[in-house]
Amino acid sequence: MKVVIVEDNVETLGVLRDFVRAIDPGYEITTLSSGSPLLEQSGRLQADLLILGYDLGPSVTGTELLHYLEWSDRISAKTQVVFISNTIELAKRQAPLRFTHTQFYEKPISLGHLESIFARVKENQVVFSSVFYLIDKKKWLAAFNSLQLCKENCPTELQHQAWLLECQLLLSLRRYAKVIRRYELVQDYEWAKVVRLKALVSLGQIKLARHVFNGMAVHDAYYSSALALINQLQIISGDENGSFLPATLKEAELSLFEYEFKATLSVVEGNSDQGFSLLINKQRRAKRASYQSYFFAMSVLKIGFIHLLKEPSPQSVQSALPHMQSALDLLQNSGSVRDKVLNDELWPALIEAMENATLTAEQQTTLLTGPVTEDQSPISLLLRIYLHWLKTGELFLNQLESCIDLIERQGATSRAVCNQLLLEQMLDLMITDPKQRVRLHDAIAKCLLKAGKHELAAFAFARALDFLPEHQGLQSNMQRCLAKLEVKQFLSFSAVATKKC
Repeated sequence: MKVVIVEDNVETLGVLRDFVRAIDPGYEITTLSSGSPLLEQSGRLQADLLILGYDLGPSVTGTELLHYLEWSDRISAKTQVVFISNTIELAKRQAPLRFTHTQFYEKPISLGHLESIFARVKENQVVFSSVFYLIDKKKWLAAFNSLQLCKENCPTELQHQAWLLECQLLLSLRRYAKVIRRYELVQDYEWAKVVRLKALVSLGQIKLARHVFNGMAVHDAYYSSALALINQLQIISGDENGSFLPATLKEAELSLFEYEFKATLSVVEGNSDQGFSLLINKQRRAKRASYQSYFFAMSVLKIGFIHLLKEPSPQSVQSALPHMQSALDLLQNSGSVRDKVLNDELWPALIEAMENATLTAEQQTTLLTGPVTEDQSPISLLLRIYLHWLKTGELFLNQLESCIDLIERQGATSRAVCNQLLLEQMLDLMITDPKQRVRLHDAIAKCLLKAGKHELAAFAFARALDFLPEHQGLQSNMQRCLAKLEVKQFLSFSAVATKKC
């Protein structure tokens, strides 16, 4: 069995290593004092068990590291994750919901606790090995069918894991109505509200989604995911209430992603000076050459980009450029190979455009199909789209569809919310003609519909219908989405009486 332990406290790291050796000296153990090595490596993490602390010094926290591993597809579904920390409530609130149930333990932990953890890892892998294998291959339907066979002889103590796998697979299969129907059976589990919320958000059920979110407390397990989900719904639906960060969340308890989101909200709400001040102060307090320093420098560039998109004027350039140039210098001198194209090509190109006062395209925006993109980062793709538009006035539908997909891969995180806000600001700048906006949303919706992403297509058709509510073709396509989603209502749109929903 392969075990990876990430803990910045040397004594705790040694104790955990010795406990694992006492359980079985044949286990392959890797110990790390920060999450940085796992962030830098490009390959998949090879581990049956990943033990994480929450505070990992100047590196990312354990929850942030897990988010990175999840959305970059560098951790297997079979890998059992266990958090061991003095601040376990924060770990529970910020952790991503995975296919494999994450366990949380308050320090100190005993040898007996670790023995029970290893027993659960072995049992999970024996019972659900075929399911985990198919999940890693992203064969959702085959994994779901395999799970039904595994459930027939599933031990009582693994029922929790079986239900989590079923709900997560149904979400991956985009069978949201079935997830909601199963809620009564799983409502006692700590992850149940987030699973239900994800399904409601995907089905455009704003009132019910808000009701579920309002029933959660800020220290509930997976609350950060719930917050991101409700914000994503309000952005993509054009809700007038806008995005928000609850005042009950203490600033000292915010994750890096939530802190970036807080600064982004300041810029979107017209207070860019406050947004820059928040991030620059955090960056200056961070340890030199640490990942936190790198993260906040990157965030300064991102909110500078949003500020430019929101107000493309010489005044915006004058206020943002010094902060952005300083942040870029830090990134380029960090010695990190991470984001090389972004830091060496795309950000410098944006700053050059700002210095030359090239803030908008001279040509009228033209919508084209465009080439397939190889970008794996939403911010890289957003910058590439914007810079190409500045030179040519061209906007590629393929790239917008890829951007939506990349943001979706980041899951229920405040980072995904920030990228969604950035995309919205960019489209607002590029597409000002209502008729062209209709063509844009209609074209994107048809691509998503063809790809079987009916809920994302429904959101796009809904935005087109906001401009042309009587358009028969748009209404017909919206009805196709509602039929596939098995709902009678999506946002403010109702299924026609002849449809069986």
